[in-house]
Amino acid sequence: MTSPPPDAPNPKPEKPAPQRFVEKTAQSLIRWSPLGGTSWLVGHAILKQDWLMVLILFPVTVVCAVWANYTEGFVEKIGELARGRGTNDAEGLANWMRAMNEALKWQLAGFDQKYLKCQGSQCSEQITEGFTPQGLFVADLEDVFVPLAISREFIHCDDGRRLPMQPGLGGQSIEQITTEGNIWQLLAETPQRQSLRQMAILAYGGYGKTTLLKHITYTYATGRQGRYKAPKLIPVLLYLRKWQKVIADEKPTLPDLITKHHFPSLPGGQDLEAPPHWAKLLLKKGKALVMFDGFDEVAPSLRPAVSQWITDQMQHYGKPVFILTSRPGGYDHYTAEKPKTKLRVLPFNSQQRQEFITKWYVAQESIVRDRQKRKQAQQSATEKSANLIRQIEQQPELADMAKNPLLLNMIAFYHRSRSGQELPPYRAALYKEICKVQLGDRPIFKLIDLPLEAGESQQVLQTLALEMMHQNQERLPKAEMIQIVDPRLKAVGATVEGENFVDLIAEVSELLVEPEKNEYEFAHLSFQAFLAANEIMQRDAEDLLVEKWQEDWWKDTMLFYAGSVKNPSSFLRKLLDKGEEAVSLADACRKNTSKKIDRSIEIQLRGIDSQIASCATRSWRGS
Repeated sequence: MTSPPPDAPNPKPEKPAPQRFVEKTAQSLIRWSPLGGTSWLVGHAILKQDWLMVLILFPVTVVCAVWANYTEGFVEKIGELARGRGTNDAEGLANWMRAMNEALKWQLAGFDQKYLKCQGSQCSEQITEGFTPQGLFVADLEDVFVPLAISREFIHCDDGRRLPMQPGLGGQSIEQITTEGNIWQLLAETPQRQSLRQMAILAYGGYGKTTLLKHITYTYATGRQGRYKAPKLIPVLLYLRKWQKVIADEKPTLPDLITKHHFPSLPGGQDLEAPPHWAKLLLKKGKALVMFDGFDEVAPSLRPAVSQWITDQMQHYGKPVFILTSRPGGYDHYTAEKPKTKLRVLPFNSQQRQEFITKWYVAQESIVRDRQKRKQAQQSATEKSANLIRQIEQQPELADMAKNPLLLNMIAFYHRSRSGQELPPYRAALYKEICKVQLGDRPIFKLIDLPLEAGESQQVLQTLALEMMHQNQERLPKAEMIQIVDPRLKAVGATVEGENFVDLIAEVSELLVEPEKNEYEFAHLSFQAFLAANEIMQRDAEDLLVEKWQEDWWKDTMLFYAGSVKNPSSFLRKLLDKGEEAVSLADACRKNTSKKIDRSIEIQLRGIDSQIASCATRSWRGS
């Protein structure tokens, strides 16, 4: 069989039999209906031998025959055009009907449903505050959310004594009260336990406090709280950093804050027209779940007024459920009577880390592929998440960092952006980004003022970290820290005092933490090593590290230095000059950098790798 010439048009696909029958019938009717009438008249005239009538009708018959042939092509073509137009019109009609359906549902829905739609749409996406690098796609919250473990704590008197039993807890034992749980278990208990209607959830930065409240809000807004056996409530999520000045200056009632300020700020909320006293009745009847997010983000000067306002609302409206979130340091400045129940978000355990990584990768891979390729997305996500989970579980330092959901999010992003490569060679870049986020991006996003720019704050912390390395100390009294940072603060032209700087860094960035009263340390010893390495790099003092090459205390600092300096060749050569005992350290430094090193050094170190592998093989065969 010969193939058609290159310029031959593609044959049209054969139409289904029912469609061909209908089209043929319609064409026949259109083609021959005019001819049918004239043909009957001509035949009748011939039978009557009325030749004059035959002569008159003959031209009409010819025209009808021409019409029949003309309409065959006309009808077929107009049918094709009509089908295309009909398809478009049908799709347009379907879209119009969908829009009308949504509009009709909006018109017929009660106010509660309209409000829930607006409030829920504000919480539907997972956006990590202060961490939005290029290449990180915004996923649906429910696709990546991992339930947080919450620890119930004892309640304390004003003088610090621990009460034997929380009010409203009946005869339940303290052991039961302090067990680990999740927020839905607590919400399910609120109808019976008055103390759980005022909860303060505390956690350090990045542990998912805001995400938790968004998850609660979205679950209620979509009517899914029943699966958790939680009471039916109307959620109201209020960001304190957004409303702090309104609260402190205007002192509105809670119903007024909700209807006059919160409603218009929601997506589509400007169209909401609440029935008279809607918010007030909701609160009075105990049908509301009011969440105040981020007390630590309230300006220090406004905290007394804001805390008093919150307490006043909780006391005035005793039936609703109230949840307040804060970092521990900020909560210490809550000067009014505090919520009855204090809870803490627990760090991610291994199972939670694995669940988060798997969900995160599935969401990211699915977003960049269309629906037809979701199977490939699932397979790719499974492979990459397994690779990252393996790396984290095999490295105690990474596993420790990954207990924090924000840091785990950063680790996952850098893993994906480098096509699933091993993480250690890029550890310095990862820590650099974390410091940038904690000292700059997140405070800016949360509208928190730090006295210095991110780079200046890091310089001061670098000085502190290097001095602590020299002293062989992981922790220092606050007074000693102040003595170390004061000169550097003056050097960068800062007006803030050392004590305030330490407090702010601990409270806002949390690169410094206070494990004991008036004693501080870096959030992780690896941050101390990273910052010290950067200080050495800025001082051009790598010989200091060369002198310390035999001290394990300085090893991590050397690895970070090799990963941070523009050209580590000089440092590696100096280590190799120390003899065979320093070779393994030099090789470890080489593996911690993505920078190009001198070829002679690379050949030397890779040759050592080959020798080690060869020795290991001989040893295995001989065993």
